[in-house]
Amino acid sequence: MGFRAPRFKFQNYDVLKSLKIKYDCSLNPTYIPGRYNNISKERGIHLNKGVIVVPLTVSPILRMPLFWFTFRNLPLIYPKLITLRSKYICINFHPWEFTDIKKFKVPFLIKRNTEKILLQKLDSYIRWGVNHGFGFSEIEDYLSDIL
Repeated sequence: MGFRAPRFKFQNYDVLKSLKIKYDCSLNPTYIPGRYNNISKERGIHLNKGVIVVPLTVSPILRMPLFWFTFRNLPLIYPKLITLRSKYICINFHPWEFTDIKKFKVPFLIKRNTEKILLQKLDSYIRWGVNHGFGFSEIEDYLSDIL
């Protein structure tokens, strides 16, 4: 039903439509040096050639992304503030972030706050969201009225 392109590379919506893809989560409406510049792209859920586009969450105005790197390396107040200012939150994590990668030769900021620390931080964020009346669901369920 859904699609996310590797590294959030732009995809052809005509092809996605022909494959009967209902929604796409490949748009990261921010600027990541050396990757992409989507800072002028729409921040909210919208249609493109009949495919529902669910952009990843970025902060209003500055368009700072809420993604694995910022979630792990910034204080928990950052995702909380963005959550309070957004209509929906769409974030993703890599499976390797929930494992011990400290022994690998990768930059400190990449391996910082992984494994149990990330699980605890994510658990704290989810509990905070539930206590503030926010719902959590899979994208398909969230979009069920549109689909």
